Amino acid sequence: MSIKSCKYSSHLLISCAAAALLALAFGMGLNSLESTKEFMVADLGWCAREEQIHTCRLSVGFFRLNSIGAFIGAGIGSVALTFSHKVSRRTAMMITCFVYVLGSVILAATVHFAMLFVGRMLLGFAFGLTAVTLLFLIEICHPRWRSWFPFIFQFFVATGFLLTGLWQLIHGRIVTAKPFEITLRDKVIWRGAQLLPGIFATVAFVFLLFVSNRTPYELIERGLTEEALALIKRLYGNLDADPERGEKPNRAGDATNGATLSHEPFHVDDPVHDMLLEFERDAEPAKEHPNIFIFEALYMPDYLKTISIVFVLACGHQLVGPVFFSETAPAVFTRAMGRSYKTTGFLFTLVLVNFLVTLGVALVIRKIGRRTLMLVGTAVSTVFMFFALFMRHLGKDAKWAGALTVLGYYGFTIGYALGLGGLTYLYLAEVFPTQVRNTAFAFCVFASWTSARIVLFFMEYLWLTHPLVVHVLLLLVSAISVPHVFLFVRETKDVPLGKAYHGGGIFAFSAKRA
Repeated sequence: MSIKSCKYSSHLLISCAAAALLALAFGMGLNSLESTKEFMVADLGWCAREEQIHTCRLSVGFFRLNSIGAFIGAGIGSVALTFSHKVSRRTAMMITCFVYVLGSVILAATVHFAMLFVGRMLLGFAFGLTAVTLLFLIEICHPRWRSWFPFIFQFFVATGFLLTGLWQLIHGRIVTAKPFEITLRDKVIWRGAQLLPGIFATVAFVFLLFVSNRTPYELIERGLTEEALALIKRLYGNLDADPERGEKPNRAGDATNGATLSHEPFHVDDPVHDMLLEFERDAEPAKEHPNIFIFEALYMPDYLKTISIVFVLACGHQLVGPVFFSETAPAVFTRAMGRSYKTTGFLFTLVLVNFLVTLGVALVIRKIGRRTLMLVGTAVSTVFMFFALFMRHLGKDAKWAGALTVLGYYGFTIGYALGLGGLTYLYLAEVFPTQVRNTAFAFCVFASWTSARIVLFFMEYLWLTHPLVVHVLLLLVSAISVPHVFLFVRETKDVPLGKAYHGGGIFAFSAKRA
């Protein structure tokens, strides 16, 4: 029986569906204001006395405050990740769903700025806490599925981006001349875009009601081996074949390693038994040193090495992408094609390209692995970022300069989806040993959101007066990520959780010697 014909249990399917829907809500929430915010401004009447709605100082100021609120919420949510093991991954996901629903309802019913600010802050909290979904997926998946299974999260985040972008395109126009009037249809679209994350989070919450309260890892950490075995059987059943290779397990009489630890009635080659052994091995250190706090871990050389390398990766993930897509891309496309619905459509094609590349990564990540994809992705995104940001400066108004600029944005999108944008969170969830996974993962997610907000805060002002400085800084950060991945980042595909940096020196190539 091959993996394609393997019968999946209903419990596993429900667990995956809940995680996928939560990732979908995450992607939708991130993109819910991208091309519909001018309709919101017109509906709320913020710029009724202004000549141009897109340059209205009041709306620009409000949306900057709004963005700060979302990032503050995300920072708090990522700190809350530290305690997800205490309440259980499932409970943390249910809390995330509830906050998505609450924030989405407030945003959809917005009548003034205070509601918008509170709604986005709540949504930001949910953004930060949504990362627990990756930990949940990693802790329920079979060890031999780990090369591709957790990528479910990133695929549905990209899908959420795509669906929300498509929904906002239904406007079919942009807000132009005064009076800034909008129709009932426009109101339904922009308010509906805010409600979409809550709708999918509600369905995820319902699915989570039928999911076990603890993952196998959580149960084994607490010494509940029999309960963990029962849960593994619920997730994968009494499999009569390896879920990855389709090989039937040997009978007990055929064993050549009968002295190996076994849990009756399963033989050592039974895939369920194999899964339990790996979970026990990974969780065993956590029984002796459970949940080491981040500041304590920083004093331990082995943990400090891992945290330092991954910390740079997490910051690079948010330092480049948000600024590039939210600040430079709209400005450059508008300057090239004018402020029109056509420009909005072209910006949406970047989202479409991101989705298609993510789909491609989902098909090849099992064979290629994380490190190779990140290395290729960071190199591609850096090269094309140079085209996107500097061709206009070099070629002025030449046609070739405009063509290379547009090509640069699409190339960067491809590279970012291949590398830092598509794989950073997945890598963070896999790389830490069990005893520091909760605190170190939360710390790096917090660093990712915080660094993005700090950089965006300064870039928003620098962009108006010194755009070339912004371009140089972005290229510098992107260029640094290439040697960082090459020299320090190790592969986690087919490596037990938290073991990628176990042994060897600080450099990636020292892992082979170890």
